[in-house]
Amino acid sequence: MRTVLVVEDYQELAETFATVLNGTGRYEVLSACTGMEAVPLLEAGNVDLALIDALLPGEISGIELCRRALALAVPSIMMSGDHRLSDDLRAHGVPQLRKPFRITALIEMIDVELARYSHNLILVREGLERLRANVRDLAEIRRNLKS
Repeated sequence: MRTVLVVEDYQELAETFATVLNGTGRYEVLSACTGMEAVPLLEAGNVDLALIDALLPGEISGIELCRRALALAVPSIMMSGDHRLSDDLRAHGVPQLRKPFRITALIEMIDVELARYSHNLILVREGLERLRANVRDLAEIRRNLKS
């Protein structure tokens, strides 16, 4: 089961997201109403994906929280009804759901982002294995040159 952090300041909306995502049987949901509440949850390292409202109240905006999540290697999806934020989000490579949206679109986007992130991890692991093999080969060549 994957853990999704829902960061939404409208409690009813956050509860709806949690109910729907928990109802799929594929996700465990953590919730926060502000960026400040969300940061420790992200830093704990148990979040697989963050679903973040772009216009959060308080010191940490949704966009700043998204930057922090990405710095911790947590894929994120931004939600916003403000079309002006689209360009900024796209520039950071962050997928966006424009409010209002269908719940099916939310679940689909979460599935896609988790799959994309998992695929990227596989590619990184494969690259590391190739690098390790090259280092071993170079060490062997060096030993052979010395003898």
